[in-house]
Amino acid sequence: MDELSIAEKRRISNEILSSSNLLKLTDDTEKFLNRFDNSVNKIKDTFQEINSAMKITNDVIQNVSIIWQCTLDTVRAVKEIDLIMKQMDVNLEMYLKDSQISLEKFKTNAPILEKQLDNISNRIDKILDKALAIDSKNCELIDLELRSKLITQVRDWSDHLSSMMMKLMSL
Repeated sequence: MDELSIAEKRRISNEILSSSNLLKLTDDTEKFLNRFDNSVNKIKDTFQEINSAMKITNDVIQNVSIIWQCTLDTVRAVKEIDLIMKQMDVNLEMYLKDSQISLEKFKTNAPILEKQLDNISNRIDKILDKALAIDSKNCELIDLELRSKLITQVRDWSDHLSSMMMKLMSL
């Protein structure tokens, strides 16, 4: 197409458009039209290739978008897990501090508690000794009932103290 001058192109266009020459074209016009048709077909093929490339590019962009979204979701999930782990760490630290404080309190109070338990145990022993000192053969019925009640009470107190000791040991 570049080989023809503008005047030649006008002449060919007039010849094509004139009603008298519609059925019969000159060889030059035929060649020009064939070249023009080939050029148009080449342009059409090029646009089809561009269109195909655009579709492939669009598919790639969609796939990249999906991968990017998955990556963002994964990063978000990792950050949420990281946050949960940090919360668990803080809670564990608080629990350990509370436990340490409780242990320190127990260590401080244990000797006092031990002394109190010894005192209570000694008093229970004295009451038991008094109850056992009552001679069941030479006493009156009221003394015998008192002795029985005291022994029952000492047994209840001992059971209660044993229960408290088990609770303290389970801490």
